[in-house]
Parts: sequence; structure tokens; C-alpha cells
Amino acid sequence: MRKRKQVRTDTTKNDLIVQHKWNAADAVTSFWIAGTLLLVFLRPLSTGFFWVYALTGLTDVLDEWIARKTKTASDFGVRRLDR
Repeated sequence: MRKRKQVRTDTTKNDLIVQHKWNAADAVTSFWIAGTLLLVFLRPLSTGFFWVYALTGLTDVLDEWIARKTKTASDFGVRRLDR
């Protein structure tokens, strides 16, 4: 019986180190995170709260759109947004 050559099919994150470059989707994500943190300091259900909440929701959608159009979607972003 012949021995089969084993082919490694699994890859771990330690095998491949990829340098991440800052892009437009990252900038929009930063605004989204800052807006979300700002909500903590606003009075709940006030006009300011509503506008910041609406803008953070729009930037969340915009981030996904930009990442997919520019082909800069990351594994982390896709898992976070599509769950």
C-alpha cells in the first residue's frame, strides 16, 4: 500500500502576518465607534441622542458599503456586521 502525501489544508493566523493599511472604511468605523461612545453622555431619547443614534446607524451601513465597493472588507468587519 502506498503512503499518501499529506497536504496541509489548515492555516493559522500565526502562519501569515498581514500588515493592515488604514482605509476609508476604517475612518467611517472610527466615527461610528466615537458616536456610539458619545451616546453614553447624552440624555436618553433627547433630540441630540436621536441624531447621534441615527448618524451612527448610517455610518455603520456606509462602512459596509465602502468596504465592499473598495474591496477592503476584513474578516473582522464581515463577522461583526453580518451576524
